[in-house]
Amino acid sequence: MLVQGEIVINRPIDEVFDFVADERNEPKYNPEMTLAEMVTPGPIGLGSKFYTVMTGARAADMTVEFTEFDRPRRLGSTTRIANMDINGTLLFEPQGQSTKMNGSGISSLVASSSCSGPLCVEWASARNWPSGQA
Repeated sequence: MLVQGEIVINRPIDEVFDFVADERNEPKYNPEMTLAEMVTPGPIGLGSKFYTVMTGARAADMTVEFTEFDRPRRLGSTTRIANMDINGTLLFEPQGQSTKMNGSGISSLVASSSCSGPLCVEWASARNWPSGQA
């Protein structure tokens, strides 16, 4: 399943990239994420991993790993859930003093799974890509 979206954020590109790349910030804007911890040492970059916990309809423990890190233009990741991987890319583009962030993600089931229909849609939407102005 493919999920896409974009948002314009009224902040400079470096600031937006750094905030988004620090996965520990996601609970500040995603009320369904209750925990986000960095589990690799060192500065945030290619290969950094985070352990996250989602609650509500999308309850899951997840591991997020950065597979692309081209500051401040591109951030790629793989999010691993028990029976699904979500490969996503965020692209950052300056727009005057603001930043346009485009996101896309593709989910795929791993091994055998009991996931079907609407449940798979819920899991694949674990990372909402908002559309509009922030």
